[in-house]
Amino acid sequence: MKRILNVAALTACVGAMLCFVGCGDSPAAAAKESAAAAKESAAAAKESAAVTPEAVAVKFFERIAADDYDGAGKFCTKETAALLALAKAAPKDEDDFSKKLKGAKFEAAECKINGDAATVCLKVTLKSGESETMKDGDAVTLVKQDGAWKVNVKKD
Repeated sequence: MKRILNVAALTACVGAMLCFVGCGDSPAAAAKESAAAAKESAAAAKESAAVTPEAVAVKFFERIAADDYDGAGKFCTKETAALLALAKAAPKDEDDFSKKLKGAKFEAAECKINGDAATVCLKVTLKSGESETMKDGDAVTLVKQDGAWKVNVKKD
């Protein structure tokens, strides 16, 4: 992971230097822009560092709880992303469940890996402090695609 962060920071610095040379900005402005770009790159690298099934499941549900379906799409299969697109396009009915999920915390309670498939039981803690841990039947299913773990929701 350290290497990814260094490559991302280097890329951001090179981009800022090119902007400085091409746009004629002052060195101070270029340095400020470079620092901002490096920060963004580091955040993106950290985000993509969700390499375990547990981390992917947590990131996926954090995005869902924040109504960030596009962000959640980074952590799921293409088939699941298609379902997310339907959910995103559907009229929003702020039911009690949606309201409860806002600001919820997710953490992996248990993970079972079997080759290129995994299940993760999450512990969900609501803003109210109420918490519940998923049971095996409700576990998040993930598959490994192109070397990365992805949430795989099947339409029933």
